[in-house]
Amino acid sequence: MFKSEALNDIEAFQIKHEHTDTSERCVFQDISGLDKKHSKNMDYYHNIEGAICNIEASRGLSSLLNANIKRLNKKTTTDSSPNLHYNLGNTFFAIAVLKEKSNSMEQILESTDFHQARQWFQKVPNTSSYFALAQTYIGIILQRYGRVLESIESHNRILKSHPNFGMALANKAESISYYINLAPQQSLRLLDISKNLYLDALKDPNLEKVGGAKIRRIFEARATSIQKILAEENYSYKSIEKSIKSKYLSFCFQKNLFLNFDFGIYYDRESIKDTFTPTFIESSKETRSINQLMSDRVYISFQLFNQIIEAYTSARFSFFNASSSNTSKYDKLIRYSYTYDGIRHSYHSGLLKQVFCYLYNRPFAKVAISLCSAASEAL
Repeated sequence: MFKSEALNDIEAFQIKHEHTDTSERCVFQDISGLDKKHSKNMDYYHNIEGAICNIEASRGLSSLLNANIKRLNKKTTTDSSPNLHYNLGNTFFAIAVLKEKSNSMEQILESTDFHQARQWFQKVPNTSSYFALAQTYIGIILQRYGRVLESIESHNRILKSHPNFGMALANKAESISYYINLAPQQSLRLLDISKNLYLDALKDPNLEKVGGAKIRRIFEARATSIQKILAEENYSYKSIEKSIKSKYLSFCFQKNLFLNFDFGIYYDRESIKDTFTPTFIESSKETRSINQLMSDRVYISFQLFNQIIEAYTSARFSFFNASSSNTSKYDKLIRYSYTYDGIRHSYHSGLLKQVFCYLYNRPFAKVAISLCSAASEAL
């Protein structure tokens, strides 16, 4: 495949600096020379910052990261291309990862770098060749914030249209592994799913081109580590026949709405029950004026938890009723005014809106009442 002189120069520049200890001064001198040589070349214009970002990500040169942001910001006044948006997102992501290595979680959450990276990645349209990778990075950012389910759903959206995209497959495995570490018990089935995702990712011939030279070794090591655990446990997957006869239970299972750690995977009848219970630690010095079995603080915490559970499960049941009921014959009795807003109006839509209103408003009201009650008793 023919490459222009500008693209060949960019590739040589990246190879020279990405995995060697050349000085920052040398990197900036080479960039200056390339800028002068290819000042009017569009191939160079669209690709140089991407190469700089790859060098930054490999070597962690914060001065290069900041310089790249300045270069890209100057272009935003006249350029709105997907390439520019992706490069901005990628550079902000690299800055955030660099800070992540030296800062606490509180500082990371307060930082705007991941947020800005996500905003730029979201600007990349689905018609762009950068779309799949941009959406994959969004999934990675969500995982960094601990929003594991949203991260997995983000990767799933990409895999629907790009089923063999290695970076999305492997980062979905990363998100599932993150979830496994949070759960109180290790799920061998989820580990097996992660292993298969890593192995599928390794089949992508463009993996190194997209994720960098080291990425294949990283994913191979993760897959091997999981295979070792599964071998020690003598695990082999056996499909379990799901015999969920209840429409309500089937609805909740299909949408992964049960409050447990099975993650929408059917192991046994416990997989279709709400078994999640929080763990509270209390000191022997805490007061027990309300209930002798637990401290006042833990007692109030359980009250709040029960209020939230009640609101959630009630909303879930209403969601099921709203989704399964056929209201078309009743909708004919209502004459809605025609508008151009495109919003659908029906009993069905109204019931669903009520579910979300209840879910978002009722728990907070109940929590507020419980806290006020506890505070008044303390006074």
